[in-house]
Amino acid sequence: SVFQVPGVGCVVAGMVIEGEFRANQTYMLGPDSTGLFQPVTVRSIHVHYTAVDVATAGRSAALAIRPKSKVADKRHRRTWVRKGMTIMAAELVPQAHWEFEADIAVLHHQTTLSVGYAPTMHCGVVSQTARIMEIRTKKGALMENLRTGDRAV
Repeated sequence: SVFQVPGVGCVVAGMVIEGEFRANQTYMLGPDSTGLFQPVTVRSIHVHYTAVDVATAGRSAALAIRPKSKVADKRHRRTWVRKGMTIMAAELVPQAHWEFEADIAVLHHQTTLSVGYAPTMHCGVVSQTARIMEIRTKKGALMENLRTGDRAV
């Protein structure tokens, strides 16, 4: 979740999946609409409405963040953080991916799925359409379409 708190600024809330966050440290936030990650500083941390210095894995936390660079356009100051973005350590050298390979199992579908079909993918809190570019068997042979009960890569 993303909030604008008067006197604090941008606050993001979510689950700490791995590692820990410390106040007054720099992390990378992204990906933005261009696929880039930008440096942000965590100004303060709250866990269960209590100010803390460290948020550890497995805890839900709210982080007050500020970008290291100025948000140039005043209209975008409230929208520079979007739902589904992640915050991670800069040492991880984060990068966005526009294409990926997935193992698909069609449990039930009313129609035949073929190249060009655009199902909705659910990853964490993000729901995004993805277009099927190619269908292959596990052994690498090309397939034309998928029906209920089929598996493919």
